[in-house]
Amino acid sequence: MSDLPPLKTVIEKLGLIAHHVEGGYFLQTYKAKEKTLKAFLPDRFDGDRAFATSIYYVIPPHRISSLHLMFADEGWHFYLGSPINLVEITPEGETIETILGQDITNGQVPQHTVMHGNWLGAYNLNPDQYSLVGCTVSPGMELDDYRHGDPKELLEQFPHLTDLIHKLTWPDDIKPPPYDPDND
Repeated sequence: MSDLPPLKTVIEKLGLIAHHVEGGYFLQTYKAKEKTLKAFLPDRFDGDRAFATSIYYVIPPHRISSLHLMFADEGWHFYLGSPINLVEITPEGETIETILGQDITNGQVPQHTVMHGNWLGAYNLNPDQYSLVGCTVSPGMELDDYRHGDPKELLEQFPHLTDLIHKLTWPDDIKPPPYDPDND
């Protein structure tokens, strides 16, 4: 038995909306009003960017945060629910796995920063529970700074990671299957 509030309650109380590309639910909670001008950003950015942005993000039970790549560093913060395995694939094809959770005496960490250019995906260690996390991106995230992982391209680039890529992508780059929080 869990002391977690029902996922439907979390979604409603925090005002989360479905993330139809990556999976899960999210809400942008902060976007800095001040900006860094394009002239002072690396070439990978196509314009000015807010200093930082933050979101809430939920990975529902039996779901994933599918592989994606960000142009900026992304800090992940654990709030409640199942610990998650945050999986990175470096441009060289190495994997980095970080367990985000509250049990710091057993190696879990409450926050971790993923460096820009690494592919990133995540899944709940307890698949029957959801996870509530936060993500902070600096410079702030714009949709142009997000690249969704195409399974075919990732398999060509990283053939030695076939099982991991299949685990952290949706087949044929389809949208994530819908999740009904009423049945949580």
